[in-house]
Amino acid sequence: MPIQFEMREDEGYFVSRYIGTIQDAEFQDAYNRFHKERDAAHLHELADLSEGDLNALSADALWSQAVIANDRNARLRHNPKRTAVYAPESLAIGLAHMFAAQVDEEQHQLRVFQDRQSALNWMIGTSPRNGSSRKVVLHGNHG
Repeated sequence: MPIQFEMREDEGYFVSRYIGTIQDAEFQDAYNRFHKERDAAHLHELADLSEGDLNALSADALWSQAVIANDRNARLRHNPKRTAVYAPESLAIGLAHMFAAQVDEEQHQLRVFQDRQSALNWMIGTSPRNGSSRKVVLHGNHG
């Protein structure tokens, strides 16, 4: 499966790991199936895009999944979700920004990092950037 999920419920999050070519249907089906089979809506997410080929992923698929995420997150008004995206490549960074532009920032804080450890630190709350009011911030080298 191009997207693998690893639960770390005791730590308050799960990891989604993108591997190989990610197609629209696989992207949508993987997340829908994951959330249907597991009670993970309350967990934060570390999205690791470092091994994924996202060239086949469309803006429509991102938009559709953002709408679903907004609906799911609306039920968690007391506990906003954090998603830390580890995206070392330009295309993945751009797609993460596209997705972030569609999610409700009051219910879903999303940050994009080019360093996996920085992403994890921010997500679990050990980063000095915790209080940032910006929805999407690119951290790391982007040159």
